[in-house]
Amino acid sequence: MYDDTQFSADLLHKDARLMLRLSARPLPALTAAFTALDHACRTGHGDSDFSVIAEPDTMGV
Repeated sequence: MYDDTQFSADLLHKDARLMLRLSARPLPALTAAFTALDHACRTGHGDSDFSVIAEPDTMGV
């Protein structure tokens, strides 16, 4: 379902990590997305489209 990758979870994870590191202010929505992306990447879904984070099993739920 998420194999037709437009933008991978790995790539968005990298970009979100950079944004969080460089921001002088807290970014709670991005932090939540980063947490879901981090879990997806750690559980083997990094090559999937970033929309994989919408699946409860890839979010650790």
